[in-house]
Amino acid sequence: MRTMRTLVVAAMMVLLVAPNVVARGMLGPDLAEIVNLAKEDELIPVNVVLLEQADPGMLANLTKGMDRKTRKMAVVSELKRFSSEQQEVILSYLELASAKGLAERVTPFWVLNAIHTEVVPELIDDLLFMDEVWYVESSLLKGDAFPTSPTTLTAPQPDTAWGVLKINAPAVWLDGYTGDGIVVGVIDTGVNHHHVDLLDHLWTDPNYPNHGWDFLDNDDDPMDTNGHGTHCAGTVAGDGTAGSHTGVAPDAQIMGMRVRTVADSIAEDQMWAAM
Repeated sequence: MRTMRTLVVAAMMVLLVAPNVVARGMLGPDLAEIVNLAKEDELIPVNVVLLEQADPGMLANLTKGMDRKTRKMAVVSELKRFSSEQQEVILSYLELASAKGLAERVTPFWVLNAIHTEVVPELIDDLLFMDEVWYVESSLLKGDAFPTSPTTLTAPQPDTAWGVLKINAPAVWLDGYTGDGIVVGVIDTGVNHHHVDLLDHLWTDPNYPNHGWDFLDNDDDPMDTNGHGTHCAGTVAGDGTAGSHTGVAPDAQIMGMRVRTVADSIAEDQMWAAM
């Protein structure tokens, strides 16, 4: 008796040899360029986004009336269930391909219904014929690298940044909304966790000694080597210790999450992992 995985492979073979069969999924323009230049056995990093995505309205109805903590747990549980069910056929296919050396690093995501993997060009064609697939794109999307922002501290200037005053943030603080109890994840070039404006309100967890994670190098130190991420963290929660109050939510906790934002390309799968 043939297993589900065997049936998947057999079905794919029928599709590939059948006349006048048109791929259902879309091939991203960045990936099309890469495939044209790739060797037959070259493993190409791709993101496979599935056609079916979780319905926000359904999630809202599911969690109606729940407190914040319960609502979060319910949404995470439902997204995991939904993605696991939707991805079953594709993951089985990629598992077989991995055993044959045609795929590597298969990583399913549940924050959206998508899979990151590395596959040979032939498998990209196979994936595009699968009913479940919406589109396949390169995991490195072209784009401008994040600009570098200075991280050095200037001489103390006891004032509040123009932008913070422009949106009238101090009036909201007086009503008790300062970001206290809120964790803000900064998905960027990292965060300088030694910066005096951020030191006393960084997210803490004994498993993450440097207040976040580096998804580019896959380690526990998301130190900013560019400056842009620290600049953004300051816009969120800079408390003015260095002299200029830059943060809109000065009591919020900052979680640093470093992702690839260099060499004119951004790793979308790293951003999904950070989320």
